[in-house]
Amino acid sequence: PAFKDARAILSKTGLSDPAMTVEFLIQTGDLPEGSDPAIIKAGIDRGFGSDAMEQAAGLISEDADFGGLEDLTGLDAFSVDDETTEDIDDAISVELSAGGGARVGVHIANVALCIKPESPLDRAAMETAETVYLPERRADIFPPELIRGRLSLAGGGERAALSLLMDFDEEAREVKSFRFVASKIVVRKNLSYSAADAMIESSPEWGCLAQICANLKKAREKRGAFSVQIPELIIKADATGGVKVARGGEPGAAHGIVSEMMITANAVCASFLRDRGTPAIFRLQTSKVSPKAREIDRADPLFPVRVGRMLKPSKIDTSPGVHCGLGVECYAQATSPIRRYRDLVVQRQVMAEITGRPALGEQAVLDLIERTDEPIARRRVAQRSRRRFWLFEHFSRLGSEAQFDCVVSRVWDGRVFVYLTDYLTEFPLGADTGKLTEGQRIKVAVRSIDPMRRKLKLRAV
Repeated sequence: PAFKDARAILSKTGLSDPAMTVEFLIQTGDLPEGSDPAIIKAGIDRGFGSDAMEQAAGLISEDADFGGLEDLTGLDAFSVDDETTEDIDDAISVELSAGGGARVGVHIANVALCIKPESPLDRAAMETAETVYLPERRADIFPPELIRGRLSLAGGGERAALSLLMDFDEEAREVKSFRFVASKIVVRKNLSYSAADAMIESSPEWGCLAQICANLKKAREKRGAFSVQIPELIIKADATGGVKVARGGEPGAAHGIVSEMMITANAVCASFLRDRGTPAIFRLQTSKVSPKAREIDRADPLFPVRVGRMLKPSKIDTSPGVHCGLGVECYAQATSPIRRYRDLVVQRQVMAEITGRPALGEQAVLDLIERTDEPIARRRVAQRSRRRFWLFEHFSRLGSEAQFDCVVSRVWDGRVFVYLTDYLTEFPLGADTGKLTEGQRIKVAVRSIDPMRRKLKLRAV
């Protein structure tokens, strides 16, 4: 309310800039230092209502009911994620058979078992739709206490899961058969990516899994999949206002295994629902990847920019269709129900099919897509904006004398754009001087910067 009142007052004076509104409220003590208009507008700090927190407290305090769940606690299941991850959605198990084949289990946190549709927690999750990862913190769709205490596949204790058990033949080239089962599992250990990389070298089971994933990826690529790893810029801020910006390293083998297993699980999930005529939130990409995208030199410093211009976003539909970019017949994301509400919707459809309960009809699924469209868009904008704020704050602290290596990425319509190679980000440089050409390496420095308003002007040096 104070934010709206301040905006109305400032608007009458001709000062309607949201950043100015926030700065005004910080000065008056109505907002804490460090408040951000993008975060306020997205409602990320609203928290959870009392009814949702009451439901969460009840779920945490009561003993989990594992009645009717298949006991898979004898499996050696491991999760693989970053060391600080708390919202662990998935775990993997591998069993080698005497005949040379393998059974791979992808176990997904069974959020559908304890979060019922239209309950306070369900409504709160629907209204936020996706977990947001800001440089300084994580904004969940469920209360963090519930995630840690009940939902997350934390190591050591029994957890409810939706398990996909896939059988591979001796050559480990494709899924021979599979089944979904509501289960209880014990995750033996939550592994970091580096620890999982070591297991691939020392464990016969994980060595076999690595080969299975290599074969699956190769098969997808033969069907037209475009496998590309775009470098990641990691931006971290702490409670004291410190900020660290670094280019992420090359992902190891474990990262590739987890990625391939999740793609496979989501593709199997989609085909399972398709074959039963069950509507879901399917992701489609019906246009084939441009041959020009495959021809781009991956050693080119502008590769992320050039390939990014050619990749088309997927579309959402309640009916299945091909996903050319992934090289699969159909695809539905279901492996992150703690982090994405739409994954929970798909998980509920699978649970309905395996338990014999009614699944949602097409109109009901369409309604849920529509209800989550706006919060997803709003929170993604806020996430990008907050990353931009901290990146600009980092630039500001480096001082006006700092120089940055970059490559001219575009000269278009009288304007020049540059790609800062250490920061994996493209910015406008300004009007074309007539001297710069695409691909040219230059250095730039900051001419002016305003992190709160996300404004940056660069100059060539």
